[in-house]
Amino acid sequence: MAEIRTYCMKRCENCNYRERLQCPGCHEGPGKPLSGDCKLAKCCREKGHETCNTCVSKFSCAIFKGRSNIPGDRLKMQADKEEERQLLAQKSEFIGRLMQILFWLCIPLAVAGILTNESVTSKFGFLYLSGQIINILCLLAYGIVLIKLSAEYIKYKTAAVCEFTTCVVSVILLFKGTESSTALVLGGISAIVSLIGEYHEYMSHAYILKDVDLVMSDNWEKLWKWFIGMFFALIAGFIVMAVIPFIGIIILIIAAVGTLIVSILKLVYLYRTAKIFREYSANPI
Repeated sequence: MAEIRTYCMKRCENCNYRERLQCPGCHEGPGKPLSGDCKLAKCCREKGHETCNTCVSKFSCAIFKGRSNIPGDRLKMQADKEEERQLLAQKSEFIGRLMQILFWLCIPLAVAGILTNESVTSKFGFLYLSGQIINILCLLAYGIVLIKLSAEYIKYKTAAVCEFTTCVVSVILLFKGTESSTALVLGGISAIVSLIGEYHEYMSHAYILKDVDLVMSDNWEKLWKWFIGMFFALIAGFIVMAVIPFIGIIILIIAAVGTLIVSILKLVYLYRTAKIFREYSANPI
């Protein structure tokens, strides 16, 4: 009698799906611990059985009764995965282009931040208007791109709404000025909204990358943690400065440098994300 090489005691040579699945056998293929393709094999391993034959629950087990359907289910699963892979490849070119636009928009946004910085405007006041106009236009464009990305993942829409809100606040401040108490309140609202927007953008990038590049997906999640960490470090620096000025200034400097690094990493990650999706559209794996 030929040796049984399966957990469920079926014989590989009698399997009609073996060639189509390119299956090397249960213990070398779908039944391997890391494959996850066969729930019956997983059950046997967890209970310490070499085959289902030594299990007292064999005759009442729904998995064992349906063992004949497992190869067909695996074939369907492979077909579904291939279809998903091809669909993702078609979307990847579109996503890659949008990510590239976000990358390029970050550069004028950074320039606008410099032009509207108080230390710059105190010496070159005429630059403030130009900086605000650049900022408003780029925020509007950034939000539009995020809206387009929301077709792939809905949370991009929340990030887009936050960009539009920040844009509106910037327009109001442009006409009202930044000296009034109203401007101070609007500035606080804008900071909170921007924080929410950054969170949803980073997490959305991480989500759509999960099926393409897990490492870059994790990088986006880690970058958010650094971003929020630097944000709270800035707040802590201002609070500490009121009590111990020297230590507060040190904290603020560290937080400012950290924020700059996060901004640079965001640029790098957007560039890499765009490249990853463009390459995936050409060579889906």
